Amino acid sequence: MKKIFVIILVLLLTPMVAFSDEKTPVRFIYINGANNDTPQMKQWFFDGIGKLHTQMKKQFDNSEFVYEKFLKNGERDILSQPEIYFWGDEAAKNLQTVNAKLELTGMLSPKLAQSIRSFFGHCMHDAIWVQKSHNMQKIVKDLHKQVLDCNKRGEKAVLFGYSAGSFITYRYLFYKVPYFTVETMKKKMNLDENQLKYITEHKINPTCLDALTQVNLAYYTSEERLIPNRNFEEFKKAYDSLNGITNTACIPDNTVLGIVNYASPLVLFYSDFNDPTIEITEYNEDLFLNMKDNDIFWLTVNFSNDPLGYPLSRNLTDQEIEEIHNMSFKKDGRGFFHDKSDFRCPTICLSAHTSYWKYAKKFAKAVVKAYEEGYRNFYPEDDEENL
Repeated sequence: MKKIFVIILVLLLTPMVAFSDEKTPVRFIYINGANNDTPQMKQWFFDGIGKLHTQMKKQFDNSEFVYEKFLKNGERDILSQPEIYFWGDEAAKNLQTVNAKLELTGMLSPKLAQSIRSFFGHCMHDAIWVQKSHNMQKIVKDLHKQVLDCNKRGEKAVLFGYSAGSFITYRYLFYKVPYFTVETMKKKMNLDENQLKYITEHKINPTCLDALTQVNLAYYTSEERLIPNRNFEEFKKAYDSLNGITNTACIPDNTVLGIVNYASPLVLFYSDFNDPTIEITEYNEDLFLNMKDNDIFWLTVNFSNDPLGYPLSRNLTDQEIEEIHNMSFKKDGRGFFHDKSDFRCPTICLSAHTSYWKYAKKFAKAVVKAYEEGYRNFYPEDDEENL
């Protein structure tokens, strides 16, 4: 009887032991850029990501620092198969109108002018198209489905935004990271006395910008202002439903580990990134603080001779960031932001923008280097503790 009991006990415990030894899978999701809206360019992107991901995983796995900090000493494992979020097909539908207009002007213009017009029309169309709020919202919504699928499978995710894909990674975090707390609403939303009293007495979990608008708690104006619903009964009903919708409208906790933007013209197209006169950009500070506290990194990695690769900002020290954004680096949280645009592509300037997977090994090493430099810049005391 004792033997039977021992066997049953071993069988019951075996699955639990096996489960505890499993590594947390990490999915790299690659987002395309502009001018990838033809079948040929779509295939070029998919083929390129296949080559790039092989090197990206290899370089991440081979770095002792990344193994310790990002892969948690082997507790996490980067999946061998990349995932792609491709939005070029959506933009291609609208491009047909541009092509029709180009055909019309071609009958009236000199060949050189028409060639230049066609080049800029195709190159810039997607970058402009994706910035329009109704297009961006659809893309963010579709990308969010993939992130939620990762979460359901028990995976973590890192988002890679190529060129105009960097617009998407930024807006995705802006809309979907749950950085709105009761205190955020009290300080930065123009609530009336009844609304302030109600949210003070009824606490909620942190939520995201999309959750606020989806339940009709607030809405955007054309001037990028977030206006609360002035109907108090509707406001209360919407507020009380936030905890429920946050689970699906926002990024689940600890699901997105970071973003890598490369060949990024984000600064060129979002020059109002830190404009204090635009109300909605005030929330960037809350976003950055949430990312820092929740171990989310933001890397911008460009070839120095990429004419469309713009550095995001000067790399500030932890002390400088504390002064500007009122962040504390002494508490929990190991998120950070870092720009690395100081390494050269081994090709001419004009082709550097499309050479990130042609020189996949060099680029992947630069991404790993950016992670190491960024982490050490924000948290130098971690290295001191290991000495």
